[in-house]
Amino acid sequence: MARLEGRFTAVKRSIFLRQVPTPLDFHAGRTFSTQSARFGRWTRRQFTCRRRFCAGAARAPTLHPLEYFRVSPNREIALPPCFIAFSSREPVATSLENALAFKRQPHCGRSLRREGRAIPDWNVAQGLKLLSVVYRSRHLLVKVAHRASAACVVTFDSYADTNDLDRRAFGEAFFAQNRISAIHVVNGRNRWYHEPDWREAIDAVRKAASGYARLVTYGSSMGAYAALRFADHVGASTALALSPQYSRDPRKAPFEDRWPGQRRGKWLPELSGPLSAKVPVVLAYDPAMTSERLHAERIASEMVVERLALPHAGHAMAAHLSECGLLSDLVLEVIRGSADLTALGRRARTRRKQSQHYLIALSHAAHRAKRDEVALAIARRAAEIAPDRNLGWHSLGYLLSKLQKHGEALAAHHKAAELAPNVAAVQLRFAAAQQDSGDYDGALRTLRSLSDKPTTPEVRRKLATMAFHIRVLRGVGRVRAALRSR
Repeated sequence: MARLEGRFTAVKRSIFLRQVPTPLDFHAGRTFSTQSARFGRWTRRQFTCRRRFCAGAARAPTLHPLEYFRVSPNREIALPPCFIAFSSREPVATSLENALAFKRQPHCGRSLRREGRAIPDWNVAQGLKLLSVVYRSRHLLVKVAHRASAACVVTFDSYADTNDLDRRAFGEAFFAQNRISAIHVVNGRNRWYHEPDWREAIDAVRKAASGYARLVTYGSSMGAYAALRFADHVGASTALALSPQYSRDPRKAPFEDRWPGQRRGKWLPELSGPLSAKVPVVLAYDPAMTSERLHAERIASEMVVERLALPHAGHAMAAHLSECGLLSDLVLEVIRGSADLTALGRRARTRRKQSQHYLIALSHAAHRAKRDEVALAIARRAAEIAPDRNLGWHSLGYLLSKLQKHGEALAAHHKAAELAPNVAAVQLRFAAAQQDSGDYDGALRTLRSLSDKPTTPEVRRKLATMAFHIRVLRGVGRVRAALRSR
């Protein structure tokens, strides 16, 4: 039995690396060799995609050889929840849509058809694994999935708490399930894509996207900045930007005080000019946040913008829309070119009370207005509507810490840390709550457990700073205890 299991594992791994036909191969008439299992016996067969090009038809985009990349089985790492780390004011990777929209969309088992010919079906897991990596450097990765769609979406990852380029990209599961061709740009560090090799990466995107009738760039926060900045470079038809930044350069956006660790980053002059007015933009943002509103106004001064303004949606617009059940509708309508933003706004307002992100933003607005009891009641409600997610407990703990209720704050942060053991911002706030309650040894254990996991340089610097500060406080406490005992 052990020998059979080992043989099955070896064969399974070989298939994982094997290229299978996609809808584009039916245009090119490629020949494939596949393996299949029936009654425990593996058979091998060849077949040729018979369809040829019609006269005058546009050629399909060129497929590139597949490259194996790891898909983490740990969903806490692959799909970190989308929220703002209020303590450090640095947002964690905004990929909640991969978890929420993926659950809501029923899987359609029907085979797609184009001009009377059936296209082979494939499942989402297969679509996620079989991606073609067309560019890789130390800090950037571009991977492509050609599927049966006339349109293609170029996604850009947002602020991430890991430098693992092989993580699941922004929107990857959603586009795989809806069988929409997608090109995913993944960042290894949080520099708003101001990387020395940005031209090579964008050239790879443009080549992979050639031949599609419609091209949409899409991103959230830092990814939305890239979706706007590179839309004209890749030849996009339109851009979908959720909570974007006009710039992170303090000379161009002096009002932006989030992400202080990136203010010292080098901004490339070739990516610091005006945004291109050639590409229309669908812009979703929270006008109740001053920084979000100012970014939107500056973007609208240089580009043709259709606005979806949702007050108190927060910075994590993708997560808010997903919780309202509207993210999929917005993305698909923008891809089709038929987005009715007025109707979407009305539906969002009627559904927003079921959104955890809306309640959290509302609680912080109440706290800023000195209505602490109201803020605390709303924050508790936000934690109760989704008790199995860390976001509500994380936000509740933050608010309790602000109100100097350290015992309750520690309990809330402990709950959040249990639900998200691999999310850096959650663990850092839990360690801070332990420090506030006087549990220095526990705070150091929390930081030590986080240091063994893949993190960004920013997180590592915070770990070192917090650990040094806690050790100093622990030493001072021991000296005081010794003096009192005399």
